[in-house]
This record gives sequence, structure tokens and C-alpha cells, in this order.
Amino acid sequence: MNPLVIVPTYNERNNVSPLLKKLRALQLPLEILFVDDNSPDGTGKLLDEFAAGQDTLHILHRPSKEGIGAAHLAGLAWAEERGHTCVVTMDCDLTHSPEDIPDLLAAAETADVVVGSRYLQQGSLEGWNWRRKLLTHLAHTLTRTLLALPYDSTGAFRVYRLDRLPPGIFSTVRSMTYPFFFESLLALQLNGAAIAEVPIRLPPRTYGSSKMPPSEPFRGILHLLETALRRITSPESFRRPTRTIERNPALIDAQGWDDYWRQTAQSGNQAYKVIATIYRRLIISRNLNAAIRTTFPSGSRLLHAGCGSGQVDVGFQNEMRITAVDTSICALETYVRAVQGAEDIRHASIFALPFANDTFDGIYNLGVMEHFPADEITAILKEFRRVLKPGGRLLMFWPHSRATSVAVLGFWHTIRKKFFGSSQLLHPPEVSLVRSQSWMADLLKAGGFAMETYRFDWRDFWVQVVVTAEPLPDRGEASRPQVP
Repeated sequence: MNPLVIVPTYNERNNVSPLLKKLRALQLPLEILFVDDNSPDGTGKLLDEFAAGQDTLHILHRPSKEGIGAAHLAGLAWAEERGHTCVVTMDCDLTHSPEDIPDLLAAAETADVVVGSRYLQQGSLEGWNWRRKLLTHLAHTLTRTLLALPYDSTGAFRVYRLDRLPPGIFSTVRSMTYPFFFESLLALQLNGAAIAEVPIRLPPRTYGSSKMPPSEPFRGILHLLETALRRITSPESFRRPTRTIERNPALIDAQGWDDYWRQTAQSGNQAYKVIATIYRRLIISRNLNAAIRTTFPSGSRLLHAGCGSGQVDVGFQNEMRITAVDTSICALETYVRAVQGAEDIRHASIFALPFANDTFDGIYNLGVMEHFPADEITAILKEFRRVLKPGGRLLMFWPHSRATSVAVLGFWHTIRKKFFGSSQLLHPPEVSLVRSQSWMADLLKAGGFAMETYRFDWRDFWVQVVVTAEPLPDRGEASRPQVP
């Protein structure tokens, strides 16, 4: 076992040389990888000088600072690609003592993950200021209480036995910043990894200052709350992927949905995610389950057109034959973990569905159509009609212009812009909210459908219009193109 030591760096020019000397003084067969985020102080250039002619010292240069979690993920991916089976991760600020590495590696002989713990012995944070101690102990208390993680879950000093961990396990982690540490440990625990702890002591930082922004603790707490809620309401989202999604290289993500699904958590976005998750799981999911069972017979072959992350597709996936499509590969990678029973999952556009005519008994979507103008909605509906069997039905959840959510989010966007200077929307623009029942009927007719039912009521607190429709009799069978 020749371990690889991964060390993320950002403005650590004064620390890399002392750390290298300490690592080499261990006289262990270590390889070392520094992951530098284009440090303005020249850390990356200095590391290149150190690495010249060194077979065991590697430098991974990243174009910009994307977060400590992203740096760890990049290092772990680098290790996996090169076949490393054992990885040590640590900080570069000299608070993690290389002298503890032999103990961590010894524990890794029998454990899948080893965590360097600050809470197994007294005085492990000696010399730290009161603020850092307070934040550290608060984080430990919250992760133990809310996530049921008995370990030191916010530290980076760890050993991963990559040869024993489930493939793709780190893809379940959403945070690219400091919450990466507790979120990744929770994912490992929920997937059955054997986790051990080794006591460590952390001296005060020798050079430099903390890279954590002042707002990060608040953002971390919000992410912790979201992760706790996600653990309770959608534990399946922590599962490693059960299948690989084949990317369609010709597909153009014109609306930037990949960016939406992969965006890093910000304080306002994080609060929105917590609230949205509660609403989707407790309200929308229940209403969708009822609507699916009312609209479609058991065993129907259904297309979820614009499936997103699949957060609400839970409860009926084993009763129906589900095919899911989305233009975002990032959304689909989340979907495969959330919806274990889906029959088929495709990276495709709802404007050009990769299915033959008359393929599906029904089509449904939620929170999709409002993001397109009327002419594009008409084109989508015509494509739906093409792949829908005669007698098939369409079910859509579509927000109303007078929805309570529209009013609340509009107010919150105004507050964020006025007091926080943020004009970023918490969701992609909604350009076609439902205006009225007659407006909906006309739009459906233009796309080749007749509206059957229209509901906008208290069951979801007046947010979504729930519509069912059937194809108009004149389907133009002879003129429809066949798609293989």
C-alpha cells in the first residue's frame, strides 16, 4: 500500500516547503499531490519548482478557486484515475501534523475510512482562539445531533481506502465548499463504509490566516439543515449511482440547466433549497402520486418529460413503467440515485424526443412548461402528441401567475436585491405562468390536445395548476415523421 497524500492549496506559499519536509521526514513510501487553485501568491509556481525531477511529487493546477470541497473531489478523481488505492487528505496550513499519518494508515488496514478526530482527547485544540473553538464544537454538536454522525465530521485529515469504497460514492455530495466534509462522511456512512477514528491534536495555524469567509459558518448551518432534511426525506439521494447515463454530445443546453443543477450553495439559495425540499416532498410528491394513480392505469408506460432530479418521483415508480428524459446530465445523475425503479433514463431534449410514434401510454411533467415561451410550448406539446399512444393522456403540474409561491418568491427577490445587492433568481425565469383556464385550453389546442380537467386549489396551497389532457382526434397519423 503506497499511499497518496492530497493537499489542496490556496495562497500557501509559506507552508508548502515546511510541510514537504515533514512529510519526507516520515520516511514512508508516500506520493504527494498538491491541488492548487491558481493561488495569487505564486504557490503553484513554487510547487512546480519543487516537483521538477521528482517522481513522487505531483501538482494539479486548477484554473480558479471553486471551493475546498471541489479541490478534494478533484484530487480524489485524480487518484482514482491513476489507480491509487489509499489516499490521505490534509490541510496545508500545518495544523494537521504529518506525524499522525502512520497512525491513520495503521487504522486503514481494517477500516474503509479513517478520520483524524479532535474530540478523542483533552487539549487537542490547545492555543486556538475562543471563536474557532466555539465554531468547531458547535459544528461537532450539530453534525452529531442532526446527522447522527458520531465522528469528527468537519475535518479534512482523513484516509480513504478507494479500493474498498463504492464506485461513484463521492458523486452524491452536493457541496463544493466546507460542508463537503460532513456531507461526504454521511454518504459514506449511509452506504455502509467502515469508519474509524484516530485522535489528533491541532496546533494553532503557523502562517497565514483562515481561508473561510465570515459568512461560511452561516452557509454551513443552512447546508447542514438541508442535508439533515435530505437524509430524512430522500435518503435515496445519497446512494451511489446504479447506472451510467450516456451523454448526448449533440444536445445543446441552451437554457443552462446544467449550471442550475450544479450551482454551488449560497446563503439565499440554501434557504430556498431547504424550503423547496420540504414542499416538494410533503406536498407535491403526495399530490403527484394521487394524480398519477388517478390518471393512468397501473402498469402504464409513462414518460417523465423534463424529469429534473426526481425528488418527487417516489412512491409509484414500481407501479408504472417510467422513462425519464432531461436536457441536463447533472439532473439525470441525481435522478438515477433518487428513482431506483425507472425503466429507462435518457439525456434528451423534449423538443426532439428519441422515441418512435405511439410509444407511451402517458406523459407527465412538473415545473417545466412555465420556462418556455408560447411558441416553444406548442412545439413541445406537438412532440408529446407524436410519442403518445392513441387514447393516451397528458398530466402537467404548472404554476399559476397568481400562485402563492410567485408572490412569496417575488417578495424575497425584492428583499435580496434591495438589502443584499443580489439580483440572481432562485430558479430559472418563468415566462409562461398559467393565466387562466381558457388560456391553458387554447395553448393545449394549439399543440394538439383537448383539456380534460383543470384544478387550482388548496391541496398545494394554490401553487400548481394540475391539468390533464388528451390528444385531439385529428392526429395527422400519415404525415407524422417516424423517429427510430
